[in-house]
Amino acid sequence: MTELQGSTELKPMGVGDIFDATFKLYKARFGTFLMIALVAYLPYSLIAALFMSQVEVSATTQAKPSVTDMFVSMIPLMLVLFIVLPLCQAAMIYSVSETYLGRRIGVGEAYSRALSKLPRLLGANILAGIVIFIGFICLIVPGIIFSLWFILVTAVVLLEGSGATGSLGRSKALMAGNLGKGFLVLLVIALLGIVVGMVMGMIMRFLPIKNAFVVQFISTMAEVIVVPIQVAPVILLYYDLRIRKEGFDLEQLAASLQLDEPEKAGVAQ
Repeated sequence: MTELQGSTELKPMGVGDIFDATFKLYKARFGTFLMIALVAYLPYSLIAALFMSQVEVSATTQAKPSVTDMFVSMIPLMLVLFIVLPLCQAAMIYSVSETYLGRRIGVGEAYSRALSKLPRLLGANILAGIVIFIGFICLIVPGIIFSLWFILVTAVVLLEGSGATGSLGRSKALMAGNLGKGFLVLLVIALLGIVVGMVMGMIMRFLPIKNAFVVQFISTMAEVIVVPIQVAPVILLYYDLRIRKEGFDLEQLAASLQLDEPEKAGVAQ
């Protein structure tokens, strides 16, 4: 048994239970979650702040940068947005998952696991994004439904090792009959993000800082607080649905009993 077991329990959860467990996990592993987020958000904040400050200078001096200059300046930001931040999300998912299952995982191991799955993860996210985009173009409602179907794609790729196409079908199967629950989870996540953003906005107003670079850097860095709250509820939803549909809690109990057998045999001897 690890010290984290008992902070959460493997059982079916309502939306309220999911967020209650989220904050328990957040409290239990705050330092690790914070470090995982900082690894990605520190360079992201620096690059975003530098880019925004350049845009502001161009606006004040009325100097129009060339298309080539704009493209070159955006490359680092795009690399961070489409590679570094998904890598951070994947590392956070591993950390949240292991914490929920009563195990510990360090920052380095979380990123090492995430890096090994990154190509497959990016492929799955791109495929899901294309399907969702088509759904929104055709009619708004299919786009919303597709978005809810594929909430768990990232979790499936990372925690089950599914491929890009298989992860979409697997996520859809788990979400079947639970779209309303998925919508509520996403809604609460969005509301929490808005509240944190409003609080940070109020704090920034009272800080005597006028420099665009510093303001943008602090604003972006503040997102590290929200990342675990955005990731954990979706992972807990994933486990909730596996418990309800597949008896995942019984599988884990059986596995733990099997692990205890050798210890009992050793004591008997």
